[in-house]
Amino acid sequence: MTESKTAIPKDLVIGLHRTMYPVAFSDYSFFVYGDVRILCEGRHYVAVKGKQEGQISRAQVKQLLGEVYRMNYFSPKKV
Repeated sequence: MTESKTAIPKDLVIGLHRTMYPVAFSDYSFFVYGDVRILCEGRHYVAVKGKQEGQISRAQVKQLLGEVYRMNYFSPKKV
């Protein structure tokens, strides 16, 4: 993996949103930003409800981004 692929873009946002539809599963959102912020919001069936903010290291953001590239997450998938 080249350094350019794991450089952290200034506008980076990696997000996950899970809803409780169609049955009562956990409902939450989780976002990691290129400036090392993390934002979480738990809504239903979670240990902590409400919005939570924190930070992770630049190395952790870079590692997460590297995994996104390693999985070819942005590549078209055959259905």
